[in-house]
Amino acid sequence: MPDWQGQGLMSEASSAVTDFWFETLGRPVLQVPKAIANERSRRISERQAMRIIERCERD
Repeated sequence: MPDWQGQGLMSEASSAVTDFWFETLGRPVLQVPKAIANERSRRISERQAMRIIERCERD
């Protein structure tokens, strides 16, 4: 694992962007596409109470 991973940097950045999206911009919905194999990214979204609304295959 690279030195920069596992420090919570993406969790912190994701939280800041999500807060800005809802609180500052006043947007009602945030859609965040994820690659199914990217478990770390999915877990960050789950910790922020996001949920899966659709699964599809893409190239």
